[in-house]
Amino acid sequence: MKNSRIMQNVWLTIFCIISACAYLLFFSPTLSPLYTIEACDSSVFKLMGRVIIHGKLPYVDIFDHKGPMLYCLQALGQWLIPGRNGLFLVAIVALSISIACWYKIARLFTTPIKSIVVIFLTLFTYYIYTESSNFAEDWTIPFISVSYFLILSLLFNEARNFLICGTIIGLCLAGAFFIRPNDAVAFIGAPILGLIMWLVKEKNYQAIIHLIEGIIIGFSVLALAFIIWYATNNALADLWYGLIGFNAKYATGLPGLIQGCFRFDKLGYIPFLVSLLILSWQHKDWRIMYVLFPTILIAYILLGGNVYQHYWIVWVPILFFSYWLLAIVQKNKAIAIIAICMFVSLPIFSNRDWVKNRMMIYRNIKKDMQYVDPVAIYSNVLFDTIDPEGKDSIWSYNLTWNTKDAGKPLNAFNVLLYNEIIPCNRVPLIFMAEKDSTLLDYMDIIKERPKYILFSELHKVPKSYVARDSIYIRDNYCVLNKCNELQVVLYQRKDN
Repeated sequence: MKNSRIMQNVWLTIFCIISACAYLLFFSPTLSPLYTIEACDSSVFKLMGRVIIHGKLPYVDIFDHKGPMLYCLQALGQWLIPGRNGLFLVAIVALSISIACWYKIARLFTTPIKSIVVIFLTLFTYYIYTESSNFAEDWTIPFISVSYFLILSLLFNEARNFLICGTIIGLCLAGAFFIRPNDAVAFIGAPILGLIMWLVKEKNYQAIIHLIEGIIIGFSVLALAFIIWYATNNALADLWYGLIGFNAKYATGLPGLIQGCFRFDKLGYIPFLVSLLILSWQHKDWRIMYVLFPTILIAYILLGGNVYQHYWIVWVPILFFSYWLLAIVQKNKAIAIIAICMFVSLPIFSNRDWVKNRMMIYRNIKKDMQYVDPVAIYSNVLFDTIDPEGKDSIWSYNLTWNTKDAGKPLNAFNVLLYNEIIPCNRVPLIFMAEKDSTLLDYMDIIKERPKYILFSELHKVPKSYVARDSIYIRDNYCVLNKCNELQVVLYQRKDN
């Protein structure tokens, strides 16, 4: 019996790794070695990873508004194998863990074959809603999936050690929190709240105490590592702003909840949520709704008013997975079929261009493995006149995501990534700075007076602020070089 269980786990591990590898190889354009695409956010995150490898500190030497855990994962991949291949391997491990958790959860409710069907349906849903596999939300999925598995195991009495499970959940909560706090609160914090509500109903107060103790222990272990890292560099204020202060602006509150329910691109969730309620009612076990209902409510409060589709990738391991799970375990086939038909409306309402986008991606697969990314070719000319040390003093100003030719897989952040430029300054997101006084202080070009400026000619910002800095650049800098394909200009300070 013991050997049989070991072999089952071995085969499950092999299945999860093969599934994750195949999915990422063909459907992750920013990680797979088959592609040359660098999406906007992905190239920023990879650049932040290189910052850590070069001994610099996120938020202090260079700015982006995600958590340091994300940048450490990016650094790990590029430290293992430079470029995208190392990160591809790390992503395989992360997605394999998620798939294994999905299977284990499904086995709490149904047969092995149906559990595998649930996995493939969930991966298909993930395919519809993600565009990169290197978004911050993609990296929170393994932490969410592990937590969700443990919470449901405790909820359905398949696990009984609340202290150990709580410690692992606490570690996962910290991992997700230090990637993106909003996602951690909505998709791990809310299910924890649901589990505690169930335990209160059952008057199992000792389990609640052990659970909370474990969560505090697990969260503290990882959180203290990041706090010590930044405290030793006198940068706790920078960590607080980059991780908490900036991301708190994404929380939309009650207006976001109302707006999210009535946005056209969120209407697809209405039949989906209704079908979840119907399936739970038919299943005659409402315990799972103790986890799902707080998640739905808090996710809408934190993300409901946001228009960016990829913020909702994190619904995959929690809500979409739960949907498929409940649909498959239904004894009433008619209800299951109706619910599945309702689910089909999701891509229509929520991501109407997913088929078109995927067809475009296929055209960008490498035909020749020796192909050199055009970003490197186009941007090398910018830095021919600067020595390697000089690259470390370039202020990356007002870089934009896309080029004038939307069909090319180029963006201005790739100039930094592909030319090994690790600037000793923050990468200013000027189009957000107009709404954030703290970020304005982070990127005051007049105060810092950098030696070189890499400036985008594509403006996505209020003209008033651009005009102020444009005048300053015109009066104090001269053009050193240009890259027309990316529409970026390299300036040098006149008094050098």
